[in-house]
Amino acid sequence: MDAIYFYTLAGEEVFVHIEHGICRLTFDRKCPDVCFVSTLIVNESSRQHGIGKQLLRAAELIAKRKCCNRVSLQVENNSWKKEWYKREGYDVIADGYDEGMIIMSKEF
Repeated sequence: MDAIYFYTLAGEEVFVHIEHGICRLTFDRKCPDVCFVSTLIVNESSRQHGIGKQLLRAAELIAKRKCCNRVSLQVENNSWKKEWYKREGYDVIADGYDEGMIIMSKEF
């Protein structure tokens, strides 16, 4: 699994890549104890093989190493993704702020 780090004016971005999938983490200097999963993509033909779980675990490990105590993400409320993240330990923390979207979070 590869990780590529980018430093920006606002903070840092990390791209975690494995064959058939990628995850992007965003770290904001103003809120150093929380990171945001802004992208998690697995090729449709490669789903149901644990790739998303591997990417998410790698992202969480990077977050922990950077002393974050929470990972947050945004997902469509009425999609299979919501239930998938729930099974991975994420809880809904905000609902209704953006049409059809929710924020989920996992604390360490």
